[in-house]
Parts: sequence; C-alpha cells; structure tokens
Amino acid sequence: MPALIVIAESGLSSLERTFSAIIPNLLLALIVLGIVFVFYKIITFFIKHWLKHAVRKEHDARMFLTLWKYGFIFLAIILAVIGFSGSLTALGLSMGFFSLVLGWALQKPITGVAAWLAIIIKRPFRVGDRIVINGIHGDVVDINPFYIVLNESGGFVSGEENTGRTILFPSSVLFDQSIINYALDDHYVMTEVISSVTYESNIMKARKECEEAAFEATKEFVNEVEKKPFTRISFKNSGIDVSVKFFAPFHQKEKLATEITQSIYDRFAESNDLEFAYPHTEFVVGSKKRLFRHAKGKKGARRV
Repeated sequence: MPALIVIAESGLSSLERTFSAIIPNLLLALIVLGIVFVFYKIITFFIKHWLKHAVRKEHDARMFLTLWKYGFIFLAIILAVIGFSGSLTALGLSMGFFSLVLGWALQKPITGVAAWLAIIIKRPFRVGDRIVINGIHGDVVDINPFYIVLNESGGFVSGEENTGRTILFPSSVLFDQSIINYALDDHYVMTEVISSVTYESNIMKARKECEEAAFEATKEFVNEVEKKPFTRISFKNSGIDVSVKFFAPFHQKEKLATEITQSIYDRFAESNDLEFAYPHTEFVVGSKKRLFRHAKGKKGARRV
C-alpha cells in the first residue's frame, strides 16, 4: 500500500507539472486566437462595405469572402499552434520564417488571386467578352481565382468563329501579358470586306455599291456605332482594292462579312461597268489614258 501511494503521488505530481507547463502556452494560444478573431470581424466589416461598391456580381463578392474566411482560419490555426509551442519571441521568429516559406511556395496561387481581384474590381474584361491573350482569341466563359476560361475563336480555322475548344489561362497571366478586349466600351468592332476591281471599272460606283451593301447588312444597329460604313481604295498590281469598313458586334462579324461579300458579288454581277480584278495579261490598243474612261468620260480601251 505505501508503495502504491508513493506511485500515485508521483504521478499526480508529474501531471501537475505538465499542466503547469502547458497552461501558459495554452493561454498564449487563446489570446492569439482572440486577437485574430477580433481583427477578422473588424476587417470583414470593412471588406463587406467595400465589396458593395467595388464588385458588381454577388457571386464574385461571395467567392472573395469565402477565400478571405478560409484564409483567416488557416492563419489562425498556424498562429495558435505556434503560440502554443513557445513564447511571443519564438512566435514572432517562427511566423517570419513561416511567412517567407509560405510566400515562396504559394507565389503563383497568391498572384492568381491578386489578379482575380484586379479583374473583378477594375473590370478589364468580364464573362462574355472576346479577348486576346498571348495571341489566342476567345470568349470569356468563366473567371475564378486560379483560371481564366476561354471558348476559343479562330485557332486552327480561319476567321474568328468559335471552335468549341476550351482554353484555360492561369489568372496570374494578367500581370504578364498584354490583353486585347473587343468589348471593353461596347460590343462593336471594325471589320472590312475587300473587293478588287479592274482599272477599267467605275471606281465611284464600286465604292457606292460596297457602302450600300454594308449599310444594308448592318442597318439594324448602324445608328448605334461611331461611323457609318465607308470605303477606302488603294492601287494593286492587278486592279484597285475597294475596302468597305464597318462596325459590327464582334460575335457577328464573320456572318455579316459573308453577307456583305455575297451582296457585293451580286451587285457587281448585275452591273456592266464593274468587273472583279484578278491576275491576268492585257494588251492595250491606243492611249493608255483611255483606260480611265469613268474618271475622264472617254471610251474605254479594247482588249485583244
């Protein structure tokens, strides 16, 4: 019996010493958690107020608050563990070292989150916009803290039709690449249809027909854009290029260009003084100036 009593007293004494050693660290950990919790509540209040004015989509605001919440919980756990293990001095040194290691390991994810915040606040582009990143065209279908998701347009096919392929860019690319946005101010972009006509053609009439074809195709929204359809001309080896330029919604530019091309072809086919140019050899009899009959009002050259 005396031996058992001695063993019991020894065990209780050892347990008491253990608790005596743990209690200060436990109190330190609780104090750290309390301070972190207070800071979390204060900062979260101001963040919610800021998000109401800075972020337009409720989904983005909720995602940001979720990241903020879990980030703080993670930080609180780390601080509590380090606080429980030692003094305030050890806590400060450990946190400094831990922050350095964590910052290096999570450099890309942290940059991605920062880029995502810049996107939802500054709005350089949004879901539905067509953008160009690193030479790749696509329509934005999702923006999250880690990836920008694009529905590719163009790519391995000509033009800018959607290909059905999905492209994921790390959100951090916002700080590394120049980004072109087709729809930052509005959804209209300039495009063109080029028709090459012979030097004998009525150039003024060709310009008029091209402008009318473009106006007819864009009449539904032509009053909403900066400029009406207009033409520019330039000399080429086989004729004169008539370029009709017009503004169109970026997602309809290929469709409208096709309609305008078809309309120009039909208009030229019905005209006697308009002819498409193509590489060919021509012998001119008479004065070379007589080629420009529509500009000078003279009879045209005769081909042989």
